[in-house]
Amino acid sequence: MSLPRRHPWLVVACIGELLLLVWWLGVFPALLSPDSVAYTYGITHGNWYLGGSVTYDALEWLSLAVTGSVAPLILLQLSAFAAAVTLVARAVHRLGAPARLTAAAACITCALPMTGAFVAYLSKDMLFVVGQLLCAAGLLERIADQEQTPWWRQRSTLLLAGGAVTMTLCRQNGVEMLVLATVVVLLFARALWRPMVIATAVGTAMWALVTFAVAPAAGAVPADSSLMLGPAYGDIGVLYRHDPQLFTASEKALMAQVAPLSWWRDRSTCYASDPLTGEDFVLNAHPVAGRLERLWVSLLERAPSRVIAARWCRGAIAWSVWPVQSHTILPPLVTPTNLYHERAALSSASVEALVPAAPAPWWHSAVTAIFKGTTARSAQFILWRGATWCYLAYIAIAFAAVRLRRPVLGAAAAFLLANQLVVLVDNPNQLARYMLGCLFLGALLLPLAAIRRIPTNTSGRVGGVVLAEVDLLDGHDRAGEAPDPAGVQ
Repeated sequence: MSLPRRHPWLVVACIGELLLLVWWLGVFPALLSPDSVAYTYGITHGNWYLGGSVTYDALEWLSLAVTGSVAPLILLQLSAFAAAVTLVARAVHRLGAPARLTAAAACITCALPMTGAFVAYLSKDMLFVVGQLLCAAGLLERIADQEQTPWWRQRSTLLLAGGAVTMTLCRQNGVEMLVLATVVVLLFARALWRPMVIATAVGTAMWALVTFAVAPAAGAVPADSSLMLGPAYGDIGVLYRHDPQLFTASEKALMAQVAPLSWWRDRSTCYASDPLTGEDFVLNAHPVAGRLERLWVSLLERAPSRVIAARWCRGAIAWSVWPVQSHTILPPLVTPTNLYHERAALSSASVEALVPAAPAPWWHSAVTAIFKGTTARSAQFILWRGATWCYLAYIAIAFAAVRLRRPVLGAAAAFLLANQLVVLVDNPNQLARYMLGCLFLGALLLPLAAIRRIPTNTSGRVGGVVLAEVDLLDGHDRAGEAPDPAGVQ
């Protein structure tokens, strides 16, 4: 694959967007989950909900208000994804990976049916992944940029801050992921602490502003207790199912206020907390949520190994390359015409905005068949498991760090490892979408395994500056190896 002489990465971004457009046209205007329909109902009836992303809901509301369709929002996230993928690929190239490989990785990532299904998904998780990729691109750019340029004048700082804000405004656990990523970066590259800490602080401040000031002032409904405490309820249920003698009479009485003890026993599984917290469970748990939380803390003190085992089991989507017990829960690959039995509750305008209307029925059938073809259990380990791509990326990063004798490259794994840890610690179900950022980022980091030398700019200094145009054409670096500057340890 040859890159053009002028604006090569812009061309890569355009190719990626065209590939994504091809997938999107097959499922136009969007793929929907039950949550997508529920949030659409809320914003069209004035019932905004803090359990999702108020920011994403506002974008959908704007799209519906201006055009009467969600298509502009999907086009926005599709374009943002293509740009973010290209920025990561460019940053990987600046670290020394061949231009051809990094450009090919970006284009192939956009050509994958899993990517096509995800970018057409009406969900906050889509833009969250865009934020994750932007943060990774900013971090990689910062690692590559060894010049003594003030951090506040560097593009990498803007990418980090923009990605951090996107992450925190699109998912509740964005702050935790940023904090963990900052810790990982500090372990490998202490000199990068300032842009990481600032990005985390900016993202956290924006999340706090929207969550505690803007959204409540706009009348958003507070999230129910299952959003934060659902996994804790799941831990209680799993321990009760396997050892009811561990609980005192008063603790059982507390649990019975929420649901019959038989419900706690029969609906609890270590693989997911969602089956337990369905139907009337959450409504009944809300008045005693604090007492249930204290019960969970008590169980953690009395039987820590069992609680940890339950979390490890439920977090399998974060670390296991194979689906456990049941199939992985994938993003919706087909939108039912009944809109998950909620069509009657929506206004006619909302139905018209959401119901599939692919321009070419034959292409819609083909795309649907291709999407379904990716769901085979035997192929999920490579097609849908983000953990698999985490491990492949770790190998590539370690290979590059050893080959170049640059431990600082270990920081490139920050947003992969942070994603894994956050999902492992607090996960409600085996949802593939929680790890798709790792799948895309892992694929884009693989060219690091092909690094041969540290790139230099035309003035001879190491890292940082874009290579000469001829280097972008043939993927070769002209300068020889040079020692690491002292700017980053």
